[in-house]
Amino acid sequence: MCNKLKKRQIINNISDRLEIPRDVIGNEARITMTGRGVVFIEGFLGIFQYDEKKTVVRVPKGMVAISGEGILISGITEEFIELKGDIKTIEFM
Repeated sequence: MCNKLKKRQIINNISDRLEIPRDVIGNEARITMTGRGVVFIEGFLGIFQYDEKKTVVRVPKGMVAISGEGILISGITEEFIELKGDIKTIEFM
């Protein structure tokens, strides 16, 4: 556990000093929401649950649940997933 904490501190220190976003250096997902209708997740690892009311995706530090109405996958690659619909909540699990 100590090694993970030390590694995280080193990554944060390097990121801050070089002014590089932590998602670029570390093992982090980047989540971008446009309005209430589009969620773009870079660095996702897979889909855990998917239906029109709730989608749960795996990210490096756990899971992210997107809930709402009419949620659909509008784009997906190995590196990102884009969801569209009437987004009500984003929950980090």
